[in-house]
Amino acid sequence: MLALVNREELYALPGDEFVAARQASARSLVKAGRREDAEAIRALRRPTRSAEVLNRLARGEPKAVKALTGAGDALRKALEAGQRSGVEKARQGVSAAIDGLLAKAREDGPSDQVLAEVATSLQAAAFDVAAGDRLREGCLERPLDPPGFEALAGLTLPPGERPERTQPEQPQETVADRAAERERVRLESRVERALEALRRAEQAHAEAEAALAELTDAEA
Repeated sequence: MLALVNREELYALPGDEFVAARQASARSLVKAGRREDAEAIRALRRPTRSAEVLNRLARGEPKAVKALTGAGDALRKALEAGQRSGVEKARQGVSAAIDGLLAKAREDGPSDQVLAEVATSLQAAAFDVAAGDRLREGCLERPLDPPGFEALAGLTLPPGERPERTQPEQPQETVADRAAERERVRLESRVERALEALRRAEQAHAEAEAALAELTDAEA
């Protein structure tokens, strides 16, 4: 057994070896007079089954994980630029990366609940920069929190941020009227998109609750 391992090495181990390796490492640090380091090692928690799968993916499939977070970055940039074609391409990249990583996750034979937590974590890693960094680090103790409403609602083209086409110079007396009309249309469009995003988020929440209820009933 390893006499001394660091944090990264611990989370690279199979879950059933984690506790013994952690304790052995802490004891070695104490003997070396590094009590603060030993306490830090003892404070590390054994990863849940889904976190263990995610850590394995981070180490075993680094290119696929990079493709996932890269597609997420491309999606955010396309949204900021108002590029509809870029948004669609990036969304397809996110979906393809998640599908590929889930296929690798299934090789360990995880339960449906574990697989669902892995899928939600991969979505979070794509849509949130900090979550993506945590996934790439490969030292998760538990699955990542699902992307919040703000992240999900932001996955639409913001009408007010789309680059406007250059218009021929208008007579001075019509400029104010046209500007007011554009602002009215922009605000109405943003309201409509916000309501649609809220509807999709509520539907996704309801579907998630239904799926969880089915899993609970199946395990009962």
